Amino acid sequence: MAVIGGDCLAEAGIVCRSCGDACGEVAIRFRPRIGLPPQAIVNEAACTGCGECVGACPGAAITLGAAHRESVP
Repeated sequence: MAVIGGDCLAEAGIVCRSCGDACGEVAIRFRPRIGLPPQAIVNEAACTGCGECVGACPGAAITLGAAHRESVP
């Protein structure tokens, strides 16, 4: 699963949607914020962990981590 860190350009006040544009699964959406660029949010259920967003991020703010899904016994 993709994890968006604090180095995301939106946190520095820069509008960027590169990760969302690169995501073929449309697993990244952008939450509007007052006075700041939209915040990138990963939909864990839709993210396949393909990594397309990692390479597309100009701020190197995205890493791949383990999914936070519960395992079924």
